[in-house]
Amino acid sequence: MRKLILPFLWVVIGALSALLVFTQTEWGLQNVKPIKITELSFANGSRYIGSIDDSGLLSGKGKLLWDNASYYEGDFKDGLFDGYGKFVHPSGVIHEGGYSIGLAHGAGKVTFVNGDIYEGEFVKDEIEGQGKWTLPGHSVYIGDVKRGGGRHGKGQIVYDSGSKYTGGFRDGLLSGQGVYTSADGEVYSGEFNKDDFTGLGSFSSKDYGIIVGKFDKWSAKGNAIRTDSKGNQWKGWFVDNYLHGEGEYIGVDGEHYKGDFEYGYYNGKGNLTDSDGNQYRGNFSQGEKDGSGKFEYKEAIDGVKKFSGKWDYGRLIEGDSNVVILSSDEIAEFSLYNQQRLLTESLENISSGNPDRPDLYLLGIAGWGRQEVFRREINYIEMQFERLFGTADRSVFLVNSQRNIQNRPLATITSIEKSIHHIAKVMDKDEDIFFLYATSHGSKENGLSLGHKGVALPDLSAQALGDMLKKSGIKHKVIVISACYSGGFIEYLEDEYSLIMTSSAADKTSFGCSDNRLFTYFGKAFFEKTLENASSFVRAFSQAEALIKKWEKDKGITPSEPVIYTTKVIESHLKKWRETLINPNGRKVVGSSQ
Repeated sequence: MRKLILPFLWVVIGALSALLVFTQTEWGLQNVKPIKITELSFANGSRYIGSIDDSGLLSGKGKLLWDNASYYEGDFKDGLFDGYGKFVHPSGVIHEGGYSIGLAHGAGKVTFVNGDIYEGEFVKDEIEGQGKWTLPGHSVYIGDVKRGGGRHGKGQIVYDSGSKYTGGFRDGLLSGQGVYTSADGEVYSGEFNKDDFTGLGSFSSKDYGIIVGKFDKWSAKGNAIRTDSKGNQWKGWFVDNYLHGEGEYIGVDGEHYKGDFEYGYYNGKGNLTDSDGNQYRGNFSQGEKDGSGKFEYKEAIDGVKKFSGKWDYGRLIEGDSNVVILSSDEIAEFSLYNQQRLLTESLENISSGNPDRPDLYLLGIAGWGRQEVFRREINYIEMQFERLFGTADRSVFLVNSQRNIQNRPLATITSIEKSIHHIAKVMDKDEDIFFLYATSHGSKENGLSLGHKGVALPDLSAQALGDMLKKSGIKHKVIVISACYSGGFIEYLEDEYSLIMTSSAADKTSFGCSDNRLFTYFGKAFFEKTLENASSFVRAFSQAEALIKKWEKDKGITPSEPVIYTTKVIESHLKKWRETLINPNGRKVVGSSQ
C-alpha cells in the first residue's frame, strides 16, 4: 500500500491552524490584514504564495512550500488542497492530479524516484480503482488496482521482453482465468494461481503444438491431449509436457500406438500399428521395438505373414521358425569361405549382347544389410527388368542381408568395382547401356552406406563410384541412387552420356527404409508405380517425383526433393534403344521416345 499525501496533510492542517492563530496574535505574521494577500510566511519556516479567502483560509490558486524542499502547487479550498494540484515529496516522489479535502482523490499521476509511474484513480489519498503502472525496463500494467496500488482484478501487463498477460490478478500476482503470451509466441490460456499457470487450460507453441488439459507450474501434468502442427495426437497422462505413463498416439500417416510411454516415447508394453498397416505387440524402449514381441504384416512379405521375435532397439535379432536371422558369426564364417565363389559365379553368368542393337546391363546394389527393405527392392527390380528389358543374363546383384546370404554376393567396394569392370569387358562399351541402381542409407560425408552384421565394410563415396565408372570406359549410363543426401553423387558422376537420378537432394533425407517395408519411397514410386507404363526413364522419374511429393505432404514430412540430371545425348541414345527393344516373349516393348 502506497500512501502518498496523508503524512503531509497534518503539516498542511498545522500550517492553516497557525494561520488562523497568527491573524489574531502578535506572534506570527507581520502586517496581517483580513484581506487576500499573495505571500505568507509561517513560524515553522513554511511559505505560502497565492490567494486566501475573506476568512483568511488558503483558497484558489497557490503554492505552499516547506523548508524540507517539499511543496504543493495547485488549487486550495477552505485551507485544504482541493481541485487540481502537484505535490512534491522531499524524497522526490511527485503526485499530480485531483485533490479533495486535502487528500489525493480522482484521476492522478505519481512518479516515483526509481522511475516507476502510476496513472489512474485515487481514493482518499490511496491508489485504488482503474490505473496504469509503468515500470521502466520491466513492464506496463493497465487494469484494476486495489487500495494501496497492487494489481487486483482484471487487467493486462505487457513486459519489456515482449511477453504479455491478459486476465485476472490477485494481490499483484497472476490469478484466475487469463492468457499469457511469451516473447517467442508460446501461449498459455486457462487458470493461473500465484503467478503460475496451474489448473485447467491449454498451451501452444511451435515445438509442442497444442496441449489441452491439466497443468502445474507452466507444464502439462495430468490428463491431457497434445496435437502437433501436423495433426499428430497424443492422449493420456502427461508430465513436463510429455506423455508419460499410459497413453495413446494417433498419427496422421496412419500410425497408431496404445500402451506405455516415457517422456513422449513408446516405452514398456504396447500395441503398435505402423503407417503401412503392420502390427506389433510387445516391448518398447525409447520409441523403438525392444525385447520380445509379435509382428504381423498387413500383407505377407518374403512368404511370411506373422512371427514372434526379439528386437534390439528396433532391429530384429531373433525370430521363430518363420523368420531366419543369421548371427554375426554365421555371416562372417560364410562370407570368408563363399563370397568369392558367389561373386565369380554371378559375373560368369553375364552374356554378351546383341551386336545389331544396344542392350541394357544391370547392376543392382542393396548396401545396408541390417534392414531387409533394400534386399526386397533389389529382388523386385530383378524380376521387373527381366520381364521388361530381358536382363536375365545381363545382370549382377550385390546384396547385404542378415536373412539370406547364400544366393547373392555381398555389396562391398571391391565387389562393386569388380562387377563394373567385368560388365564393361562383356558389353559393347560404346553402344550398350549400363544401368546401375544402388539402394541403402546415405550420409553427406561418406556417401552410400555399406553395412553387414558380422562384417565391417567401408562406405562407398561418390568420388570412388565416379572413379570406377570413368576407369571402366562405359559410355552410356543410367545411374539411380536411392539414399539420403544422394544428390551429392551427381557432381562426381555427370557427363554428357549419363542420365542420373537420385532419391533426394544433396542436403535432404529420403524416406521409407524401415525393415518391414517392401520398398523405399523412391523405389516404390519409380519402379513399382511408374516405370512399367512410362514411355521413358525420364518420364517415370517425373511421375515418381510427383507421387513422392504427395506422399511426403500427406504424412507431413520434410520433402526429399529427388534430383535428375540428363542430356540430349543420353536421351537420344535411350530413344534408339527403346525403339529396338524386344521383350523375352519376342514382342516389341511399347513406349515412345526417351
